[in-house]
Amino acid sequence: MIESKFARCEPDDPRRCQGVCQSGQCPYLAQEGTQFCAMHGAHSQRGSQERSSLRMYRLAKWQARVDEFGEHEQVKGLRSEIGILRMVLEELMTSLRDPMELVLYAPRISDIVLKIEKLVTSCHRLETSTGGLLDKSAVIQVAARIVEIVAGHVTDPDAMDAISNEVMIAVAQARSEEKK
Repeated sequence: MIESKFARCEPDDPRRCQGVCQSGQCPYLAQEGTQFCAMHGAHSQRGSQERSSLRMYRLAKWQARVDEFGEHEQVKGLRSEIGILRMVLEELMTSLRDPMELVLYAPRISDIVLKIEKLVTSCHRLETSTGGLLDKSAVIQVAARIVEIVAGHVTDPDAMDAISNEVMIAVAQARSEEKK
């Protein structure tokens, strides 16, 4: 025997369909897990519930992945992301065949360049705030401290002057290379 999708129920049955027809509230039982019978959208409500459930599953999955990244110590640096964007820009530029394509892709190229600039700025700010970078005065203080440490072990004043000069030259070279 085939079971009908439409089974009448008592007017006060809590499982009664919430749909409305010409004579008032629908007289049929709502389908399992919904508030409506098949005629009043039980399938669409069930589909909506399934989509919502799938959306929640994906959100939980992505949240777990975000948490995993957030706990990883290398994520606090943005250098990998900068490298990825630079590779994307390089691939785009090498795929262009003529100046007209350069003009056509100019907005996309500009967007990538702006994203790289923003990431570099954020990376620098992050590294500075977490102590990953030393500012000019900190580098000079470290160099001076190195000279003091060496002076505690080297008694020859000429050797000390040479060491001191080489340390300061190394600091100056590092600063000029950083500006490139």
